[in-house]
Amino acid sequence: LYSDCQDAFEQGEEDDTKLYNIRPSSSVKANLFKVRCIFDGTNGWTMILNRGSGSVDFSKNRPNGGGNIEFWAGKRGLNLVLRRHTIVVTLV
Repeated sequence: LYSDCQDAFEQGEEDDTKLYNIRPSSSVKANLFKVRCIFDGTNGWTMILNRGSGSVDFSKNRPNGGGNIEFWAGKRGLNLVLRRHTIVVTLV
């Protein structure tokens, strides 16, 4: 169980293709949620949104993320991550 993708990286994870269960809060009562991670060889980055073809309707609340290449961590996931970290936004 990881607190974020940096924690996953520090524990040896480097697979960009899978979803990771994270618990950003140290509280045992905090809910787990799924995120995609990007590993660049020195850091683990927590991906909260990935838009590709537009095939997924993100207007619906998807609290536990999605399982395909289009990914949204959900409003709850975004809130939990932003409580602990600043963010870097990359638009392509």
